Amino acid sequence: MKRESILQQLQSPQTWDIVVIGGGASGLGVALDAVSRGLKTLLIDRYDFGKGTSSKSTKLLHGGVRYLEKGEFDLVREGLRERYYALEKAAHISHRQQFVIPVYSYWHLIKYWIGLKIYDFLSGRFGIGFSFYANTLSTRQECPEIKARGLKGSINYFDGQFDDARLCIEIAKTIHKSGGTVANYVSCDGFEMDSNGKILRMVCSDTLSKKTFTIESQCFVNAAGTFSDKVAKLANPDHIDRIRVSRGIHLLIKPGILNLKKAILIPETEDGRVVFIIPWNGYSMVGTTDVDNNTPEIEPMYTREEVNYLLSTVNACLQTRVGAGDITSVFAGLRPLLKGKPGTKSKDVSRKHVIDESPGGLVNVLGGKWTSFRKMGEDTIDFIVQRNKVQAGSSTSSSIAISERTCCPYDPYSFDISADELVYYVDHEFCQSVEDILLRRKRLMFFDVMRAVQLADNVARQMADLLQKDARWIDEEIKKIHDIADKFGLKLIAR
Repeated sequence: MKRESILQQLQSPQTWDIVVIGGGASGLGVALDAVSRGLKTLLIDRYDFGKGTSSKSTKLLHGGVRYLEKGEFDLVREGLRERYYALEKAAHISHRQQFVIPVYSYWHLIKYWIGLKIYDFLSGRFGIGFSFYANTLSTRQECPEIKARGLKGSINYFDGQFDDARLCIEIAKTIHKSGGTVANYVSCDGFEMDSNGKILRMVCSDTLSKKTFTIESQCFVNAAGTFSDKVAKLANPDHIDRIRVSRGIHLLIKPGILNLKKAILIPETEDGRVVFIIPWNGYSMVGTTDVDNNTPEIEPMYTREEVNYLLSTVNACLQTRVGAGDITSVFAGLRPLLKGKPGTKSKDVSRKHVIDESPGGLVNVLGGKWTSFRKMGEDTIDFIVQRNKVQAGSSTSSSIAISERTCCPYDPYSFDISADELVYYVDHEFCQSVEDILLRRKRLMFFDVMRAVQLADNVARQMADLLQKDARWIDEEIKKIHDIADKFGLKLIAR
């Protein structure tokens, strides 16, 4: 699965059934469903798989408890069904997680009890555990970190937790092993049209070598997430923007501060958002915010106001006080939300996905959420088949085991990186940069930005030997890591 051989394959004359633009959750879901139907499938991404939004989520597989209040029962039901699929088919990087909602009034106790029972009901046969009430004593025993004054007990429920970046890589590997082709660092630069304005070919470039080439396909799918509008305009300059970009940040709190065994959901913050405090590989993750971002960015930056907001929210809920000195990493991600009515807050915009077709024939997958990646893919290929763009049978993607024969043999959370491990990532997981290692094959930058930076020099030198790169490449890679580290809170933490 060397990247060089994949690029040679892309430049050979052939016609694909489906070409997917975008290697995040939605694009991977489309490509996975396409290969499940035997379609000749190619997926490309301008960067690495999952570099953008799809590696910077809250790491939850869920139906969306807060969507119940908006009456989006179909969206919740779909999410709960897909949650079950991901927990079953990607069991090595996902698990069931208990969530505790502390309550301080009997009205909230009744409200959350009813809401979670509806959540249980909507899950049907795809349920993973029933919600229950725990009295004050039991809640304090199970979660001694929760503020005790005025506590009336807690409502407890179950959802899924997963490693988003790792799942991106495992899905890409599964697509490859199922007969599809995936290529990172390949950009869509434009389209060639016939006299009627219909797309014939896509103009691409290898962003590393800068070599350009064209690709022919029966159908092209735009699944570029927050960059979907930019891709759509390559096919149709008159395209009207459909995506509203919302930013959410997360804080990682160093081990030993909270020592959570259960996740905590703060359901009603001062501005109506939902905040989670979640145990994650010994650390505690706090998130998220929901702020409009003017334009899409591949590596967005947090603001100090967002950090302070999360810290103050946590400190209002917990006995233990958490400060800026307890943070080991901060990461920001952008949500590709569908534009709603003017004046609508981003937190109130629906997470439903929409599929449509541009005048030139480009199929656009817009909106959606991580948990429903497979269903988004199934709906997209159904849309394409119904319009006779390709001939294919029914989807079988729900039967594909993401973990089967693809699992990485190395610990993705260990700060030790052996030479053999680097060889594996380069040869079997498409790695082309130090960033690929430290952020998405290993998850080290997300846990502890300072320790990740300290590893950069050694990783760069070993990768240079594997990729046959020179000293200049090493220096550039180390600089890139320092630049990214600033986006992950290095300056904030180093104070």
